[in-house]
Amino acid sequence: MIGLTDVKKQVGKILNYVKLNKERGELPTLHMCFTGNPGTGKTTIARIIGKLFKEENILSKSGEFVEIHGRDLVDQYVGWTAQKVHKIVKDAIGGVLFIDEAYSLVSNTRGSFEDEAIATLIKEMEDHRNEICIILAGYTEEMKKLIELNPGFESRIQFTINFDDYNEEELLRIFKLMCRKEKYKISKSCEDILIDNFNIVKKNENFGNGRYVRNLFEKIKFEQADRIIKNNCKSINNINKQDIENTIKSFNYKTEEKRKIGFCN
Repeated sequence: MIGLTDVKKQVGKILNYVKLNKERGELPTLHMCFTGNPGTGKTTIARIIGKLFKEENILSKSGEFVEIHGRDLVDQYVGWTAQKVHKIVKDAIGGVLFIDEAYSLVSNTRGSFEDEAIATLIKEMEDHRNEICIILAGYTEEMKKLIELNPGFESRIQFTINFDDYNEEELLRIFKLMCRKEKYKISKSCEDILIDNFNIVKKNENFGNGRYVRNLFEKIKFEQADRIIKNNCKSINNINKQDIENTIKSFNYKTEEKRKIGFCN
């Protein structure tokens, strides 16, 4: 993966810590919390952790990776939410349960279904602390509110990883990687245009990191295809300055609100 230097180091330390403690017969609690802006690789890293735990036989069963949204834990009738949370956790036993946008469980209504989901999830995290790795993920400030909402979370979450925003050079590397995968070619002048664009959009409060790069890449391919067909060009794998400049002028992206984040142990 491009960038994420601190995250990679932290994951390596976590794996070493877990492996050593398992050898000593004292498998620690594996639950984690991922915080950061959209498009910073939280889901991808969670999947990698699932693969690493499976390869190293950290957990006793198959090591399946289960990915859900925070709202998936909530049901619409009294008593049903607890059963739903229990079933989701049960299905993920022996692997990793990744709960994206976990902060969606925060509710202003006391005694809500969301409160029931949180209380049940915390109990499941304790009851199965050596059988499953549950990863809660979301924006930094919202996740802080979720953790503070119920002190039970803090005592059950063993590791917290914050995901920094990508810088413009890393964003360009992501774009070039997408080009290589689909056999597109870009010139140095195209790279300069992209760097300038990334420098500008990174300041936008709605910037979405890798998600923005993916959206931009798809729209550039659309613009390039239109130029190729209209002009009957032979170089169907080349992306030129015109393709990128036209896309940037018309590109209206929508991402989530940007928030300041850092890295902590």
